[in-house]
Amino acid sequence: MTKGEDVKTSTPIYKKETLINGFRDVYDEEALRRELENKVIDKYKKKSMEEHAARQFNLGDAIPVFMEGVEAIVKDSFTECFTPRSVENWNHNIILFPSWLLGVFVRYCILVPLRAIIFILGTCMFIGLMVPAVLINNESLCRLALRFWLLVWMLTIAAVVKYHGHPPQRRKNQIYVSNHTSLIDYIILANYQLYASVGQKHGGVIGLLQDKVMKPLNPIFFRTF
Repeated sequence: MTKGEDVKTSTPIYKKETLINGFRDVYDEEALRRELENKVIDKYKKKSMEEHAARQFNLGDAIPVFMEGVEAIVKDSFTECFTPRSVENWNHNIILFPSWLLGVFVRYCILVPLRAIIFILGTCMFIGLMVPAVLINNESLCRLALRFWLLVWMLTIAAVVKYHGHPPQRRKNQIYVSNHTSLIDYIILANYQLYASVGQKHGGVIGLLQDKVMKPLNPIFFRTF
């Protein structure tokens, strides 16, 4: 064996034996590679930490983290379970489309103008009855005019109301309580029987109706603060 010549041994393949300056040296290539990589990584980590410590915090530093959070929410498999299913339009076929088109024509070209005409003519007749009744202070005529206008409203909105059972018998000091009612609720109830109501005082057109139209019913209205 000459100087510098590799020696064949029974050691694993990643180990080698060499003679360096007359001395036998056994080293592990894999361990040496990992050690060099760790030194390089430690060097760059140290450099990155020094740069980060020297630089002040910027709002833009949080953008990558924010984007990752948004992507996690958007791509969440649990949220995708609640995605609504796309529904096909029922009238997008050659059989139902003509009937749907006919329904649109009847609804918006015949019924809507007819309801508008009924409401306008009925309101004019109501005003023609209510003004003389207020001037002559005829409470019965005021109630009749109000019942007529309520019927006009029912025809305008095409309300179909079915009353079940029998109304309770009137008693002394009897009241009915109904919370969170709207004007439509009152119109439907008063179309069956006129009631003196207690409620919030409004302004504008609603206030005018409360002061003038509903006055014969002796209602009680109050202002809230």
